[in-house]
Amino acid sequence: MRAHVMKAVWQQMQGGGIFVAAFLIVCGGALFGPAAQAEEHKAGVVIGQIRESPLQERIRPGIQELYDRIGIEAEFMLLPSKRALVMTNAGELDAEIFRVAKAARRYPNLRRVPTEVTEFTGRAFFIKDLQVDSWDALEGLRVGIVHGAVWAEEGTRGRKVVRTETLFRLLERLVNGSVDVAISTHGSVMTMIETSYPDKGIKYGAPLNRTPVYHYVHKDLEYLVPKLDQVIREMKREGVFDRLTGPL
Repeated sequence: MRAHVMKAVWQQMQGGGIFVAAFLIVCGGALFGPAAQAEEHKAGVVIGQIRESPLQERIRPGIQELYDRIGIEAEFMLLPSKRALVMTNAGELDAEIFRVAKAARRYPNLRRVPTEVTEFTGRAFFIKDLQVDSWDALEGLRVGIVHGAVWAEEGTRGRKVVRTETLFRLLERLVNGSVDVAISTHGSVMTMIETSYPDKGIKYGAPLNRTPVYHYVHKDLEYLVPKLDQVIREMKREGVFDRLTGPL
C-alpha cells in the first residue's frame, strides 16, 4: 500500500505540481512517523498454553503479568503441545508461554526471549519394577511422551515411542500398561499424580535433564523481545516466577 502511494507522489513530483509539496508536508508524518509505526504494534496477543500442563498453568499468571507490565492485553488458548507450536510458527498464535531453547530449531518463525522464565526436571515415570535413570536405560522399553515436547523428542530420538496429545493421556497409557515408561516433567507429573493417580504406585528415576525454558513470540513480534526480556529479568529479581512454580 505504501509503495503505491509513494509511486503516485513521485509521478506528481515529475510533473512539478505544487500539490506535491503540500502533500509531503501535511502527510509525510503519517507515511513515515509514529502513526505509521504504531501499525506494527499490537494492543493484544494470543498465547499458546499446553493443555493439561500443570507447570504451564502455574506460570501463566506470571506471563499475564509480564504483558500487563508492558501494556499489552494477553489471552491464552489451551491446545495440545504440538498443535500450539505449529500454530505459533504459522502466525496463528502470537506467542508460547514457554518452550526449551531447541524449539526454534524446528520452528524457525519463533523468536526466543533470551532470559529463561524457569527450568524443569525431566524424568522417567514407571509402575513396573524398573530403574530408569538415563536415556540409555530406555533400551527395549515401550516409551511414551507428549507429542510436541521437544526435549523428550530429542532424548528419545531413534527409539520407537508412543506419542499422546496430553499428559493426562500419557499417564493413562502408563497406568493401563500400554507403555512401560512415561517421559515428562517432574512438577507436572507429580501434580497430576496427586490429583488423579494417588494410589497407582507411579515411581520415578533420577533426573534425565534439568532444562531452562523460555518465552517465545512469533517473528512478527520480534520488536517486543528486548522489552519482554527486560521485564522478565525484573520479575525474576523480584522472585515472581519462583513463587509461582514452587519446587520443581
